[in-house]
Amino acid sequence: MFEDYDSLVISIPNRKGIYKKVYKKAGSVEIGVQNSFDISESVATTDNPTFSHVGINHVEGGWPRDICRFNEEQTIRYCKKQENDYRYLVQMKTMIKTCEHAIFQNNSINLYETYFDDLETINLKEGYSLKVLNTYRNGTKHGVKKIVWTLDEPTYLACCYNGNQNYYDYLIDEKNVINIWDIECPGEPIIKLNSLAQTHCLEYNPKHPKCLISGLVTGQIAEWDVRVNNHSPILLSKRENSHSDCVNAITFYCSKTNMEFFSGSAAGEIFWWDLRNISKPMESLIFNPNAIKNGIRNDEKAFGINVLDYESTFPNKYLVGTDAGTVYICNQKFKNPTDRIHAELQCCQGPISAVQRNSFFPKHFLSVGDWQAKIWYEEFKDSPIFWTKKYESELMHGCWNPIRCSCFYLCRMDGWFDVWDITHNCQQSAISSKLSDYPLLTCTPDKEGKLIAIGSHNGDIHLVEVSENLSSSTAYDRPKMNFVLEHETRREKLLYNKQRESNLKEKEREQNRIHLGLLNCEEVEMNLSNELVQEAEMNFHQLIGQLKQYN
Repeated sequence: MFEDYDSLVISIPNRKGIYKKVYKKAGSVEIGVQNSFDISESVATTDNPTFSHVGINHVEGGWPRDICRFNEEQTIRYCKKQENDYRYLVQMKTMIKTCEHAIFQNNSINLYETYFDDLETINLKEGYSLKVLNTYRNGTKHGVKKIVWTLDEPTYLACCYNGNQNYYDYLIDEKNVINIWDIECPGEPIIKLNSLAQTHCLEYNPKHPKCLISGLVTGQIAEWDVRVNNHSPILLSKRENSHSDCVNAITFYCSKTNMEFFSGSAAGEIFWWDLRNISKPMESLIFNPNAIKNGIRNDEKAFGINVLDYESTFPNKYLVGTDAGTVYICNQKFKNPTDRIHAELQCCQGPISAVQRNSFFPKHFLSVGDWQAKIWYEEFKDSPIFWTKKYESELMHGCWNPIRCSCFYLCRMDGWFDVWDITHNCQQSAISSKLSDYPLLTCTPDKEGKLIAIGSHNGDIHLVEVSENLSSSTAYDRPKMNFVLEHETRREKLLYNKQRESNLKEKEREQNRIHLGLLNCEEVEMNLSNELVQEAEMNFHQLIGQLKQYN
């Protein structure tokens, strides 16, 4: 494979002339290098500007001194005099020429001509929006139990918190404080009301908007006045005359003094109070429907009350939501406990989270529990007329919009907030938004329906603003909602009647089968008895014949 060869030497002489023609001497190259950090300078003005509101008064002028502009007869007489003047006619003639020239130019152009006929028509969809304006952080990580809006100006939010540990904590703690927030100042609450125990419900006094009442975990009722400097309760019910368990619901009802309210507790007690004498309740009711119907008082098996709802349209009626998933329609004008419970509706399997009447259609009310929200008709108690889809997460609260009759809100355990408009879409929510990583426990809209305060499990309160088409009402909304409710009610009644007829027919068939079975049994018994008689007669005759042969 390998062979030896002699060495080969190649010599290339240096020929500078050729190199000069082929190659060129490279020049120097300059490169800029920056090893220091980039630093920029900016100027910001941190001075707070001062703003002031200045109004401008526009008045009608140009009148002579002897003419009073408030005297209608003088002004009309003066105007007619000026219109009859020759100079006025000349000026008007000059101005009319300019106006006619502009009008003729506009008439020469077809303003309504369609230049693009082949374009596809675009269906304009009504958009819904939801925007978070502020977040009010408590810092104690205790869940928000209840939120109420002030009844007068300025607009404040009052909220109470629920601690997760030390349920019966009588010491003044962060979770026992009622915070009052200014919606424009999310930094810290403007007022902190000190409570001796955890507060589970709040309500402003309609007669005295600076005062609010609350139900404590000890079962007592307390009243605060925000104008008092020490921020302690000015009234407190006696422990021995109060509820035996925590107060979950409290609300005012129509009375001559506007000082009367009623409360419900987890022990199944409903007490009627008068703020003029809060030492003991005026009236009480142990809410055990089964025992009440039988005329028996049984406190141990009473249903715990989670929600109370009262609508001024029905001054004697109120709704009671229990922890057994049942909503009771009660009538206050009856003194007998048996007559007070007007109707019973099984809304869900778990406890009722919220129940509220529609202020525009008071006979319809919303119930929230488990994984579904339902709308019920008071006179049709067999089934709801409308219900939402079953959510994957539990529903914690819900309420109606006070301005738009077809809109209601739902708070979910997974931190989502849903807005439903059943006149727009009955199958799904109009808009959903993820507000928190923690469960949303409660929501309360303001009286204008534009702002919604939503409380979460970590103590944050989110102030949300909905779009105009979800917070305003037109002349067509109420008739449309009425049509939807009547249609759904009629449909449910037809389905219920059809189901009842089929059940009756099935029951008749079952009775007929049983009757035919009994008849068949009687025939079998008669045939069997006939056979036995015939057999007995045959045996008798055989025995007689044998005796004759023997004789």
